[in-house]
Amino acid sequence: MRRLAGLVCLAVASTGCAAKLSSARFSDYAIPGRGASRQTVHATLGKPLESIDDGRGGLTDVYRRFDMDDNTRWMSHTVLDMATLGLWELAGIPIELVGRR
Repeated sequence: MRRLAGLVCLAVASTGCAAKLSSARFSDYAIPGRGASRQTVHATLGKPLESIDDGRGGLTDVYRRFDMDDNTRWMSHTVLDMATLGLWELAGIPIELVGRR
């Protein structure tokens, strides 16, 4: 049983810290720059909420970015880590990794 607990702790520790992952979640380099192809934008940001005809034969994709202030998100993970004696990482890391998609 101790060996299993040790392996779980090692797995959690090796994946990174949810607070650190949250601070790098929406960095500027993850957002495509001006002139990027539509396929690149879709691959990076996912499916748009809607696509609007711009009247000139093109489409304008609308995305919604859900984010907290970086400090709020980081602090939330830190407080939850301390309150659960580190068990929050089991939920926090997958939440941040899925949120990157």
